[in-house]
Amino acid sequence: MSEDSEKIRQITTECYIGYTGSKQFCEYALDCFAEALDHQNPFENIQILQELTKGMCESKPNDCNFIIAGKWQNKIILWVLSGSDAFDNITDESPTQGLDEIKQVAVGSRQMEGAANFTDMYNRDVSIESNMNDYIRYAATISEDINDHISTRKVRI
Repeated sequence: MSEDSEKIRQITTECYIGYTGSKQFCEYALDCFAEALDHQNPFENIQILQELTKGMCESKPNDCNFIIAGKWQNKIILWVLSGSDAFDNITDESPTQGLDEIKQVAVGSRQMEGAANFTDMYNRDVSIESNMNDYIRYAATISEDINDHISTRKVRI
C-alpha cells in the first residue's frame, strides 16, 4: 500500500474502521459493508462485515485485518476482525475499566513478533496520541509492512 494511503474509513460519526493489507480488498469489503448497512448501526451489525470478508476470502485468500473503533452505548469500542483466523472471530479489546484504562491492538505484520510492547514503551508524560505515533514509527523501523504515514481520528466519549 502506498505510504500516503489513508487506511481508515469513517462509517458513522461514532464508528471508524482501520485496516491493513490489500487496499483493493479492504476498500471493496468496506464499500459492501456500508451498502449493506443501509443506515443501520455498524456496531450492531458488524457480523455483516465478518460474513462479507469470510465469503470474499473463500474465493481469494487475503491477509488483511480490520480494527473497528468508536463509541456505542456510551462505551469505547475496540474490536479486531482478522484474516489470520479467516475472519472467524471478532476479538473484543474494548476497555472495561473506564476511560483511564490504556488499551491497544496491533494487527498486521508477523515481523512484529518479539518487538517491544506498546504498554512497555508508554510514556505517561506525553499524550496518548504522541505515544501511539511514536509506537507506529518504531514499528515501521522493524517491519517493512508498516509505514509511518499516520492517520488519526478522534471520537468524543
